[in-house]
Amino acid sequence: MSTKVKRFLRLVTIILPPVALGITGLFHPHQLTVETAKQWTLVHVVLLPLFPLLGLSYHLILARYRGLPIYFAKICIYIYIIFYTALDTIAGIANGVVISRLASMPDTQTRAELIRNLRQSLYISGNYLGNIGVYALIGIAFFTYISFFKKKLSFYHIFALVSLVTGTALFAYYHLYAPWGVVAMFILAISLASLEIIDNKIMDKK
Repeated sequence: MSTKVKRFLRLVTIILPPVALGITGLFHPHQLTVETAKQWTLVHVVLLPLFPLLGLSYHLILARYRGLPIYFAKICIYIYIIFYTALDTIAGIANGVVISRLASMPDTQTRAELIRNLRQSLYISGNYLGNIGVYALIGIAFFTYISFFKKKLSFYHIFALVSLVTGTALFAYYHLYAPWGVVAMFILAISLASLEIIDNKIMDKK
């Protein structure tokens, strides 16, 4: 297999997770209700393998770098994968399944209160774990940026790093809710692709 083909496949592997997440985010309901419960559940089932794969994208980019900040960034990737997947499982899939089942009950005040209480409980549990994943996401961007802080960078490196921080921050705050959560994923795809292409060009000059 030629170097060009290997690089192309590696680039596709890096950008595919954030692009897939962005597209899936277009179908993510803004609220979980009896009417949206099935779609909510389906979307989060699709997201279940995609969130960890975003961690792989970060890892493939950072694998070429060395230093203490990069080491901490890789630890943050591991933490993100565990706890953000927990968020998706509890507040996403479990919550959607529970609300879908309750939809078969008669539409009464009791059902409404039960839905509200169960939904809130699962949100709280999921978000508690998910917030750890969010902090880990911020840590990935922070430590990656710090690793380049004292280096002489090109305009393209600065663009890629600023995009990485921006995309990560938007994702951490907006999850995948359209429009900004979706925008975040495409910004991340651009920033990760930019870092990969820049690294390839640097390697070609050596």
